[in-house]
Amino acid sequence: MSANGYITNHKLYDSNISYILTLKEAVNKHGKTFGKKFKGAAADRAYYDQDLIASLEKKTRIALAIPHKKSRSALMGKDKDELYNKRAAIEAKISEGKRMYGLNKSYYKGYDGDKMWACLGVMALNMRRLIRDITKNPKLILRFAG
Repeated sequence: MSANGYITNHKLYDSNISYILTLKEAVNKHGKTFGKKFKGAAADRAYYDQDLIASLEKKTRIALAIPHKKSRSALMGKDKDELYNKRAAIEAKISEGKRMYGLNKSYYKGYDGDKMWACLGVMALNMRRLIRDITKNPKLILRFAG
């Protein structure tokens, strides 16, 4: 999710995979999309891998706020704690998708149907956000005018 509340990336997997395997892919894709504006990311404990985090931070020059998987007393530092606290907005967006846009259950058949259902849910969440933003700032629509 971007800093302004839009879902920028999602992916549906056809099997139960390790979260750690998806971290590198997600960071790289977000980095390609946002370039130098991408300065930090936060994820939950399931993504914790000390070596991978250090490698990605060094390679991409971003801060990754991911708390230790087992040790709740392990500190990340003030900057990373603040970044991690912003992650709560992502959890709220997931909840909104489940409650309002049916992302808790797909009503289409098969894996391809599930992918389409997820894409429609993400599009609905982003459209709602866009309508809110345009309502607050009508001049925003001029950015989309040709």
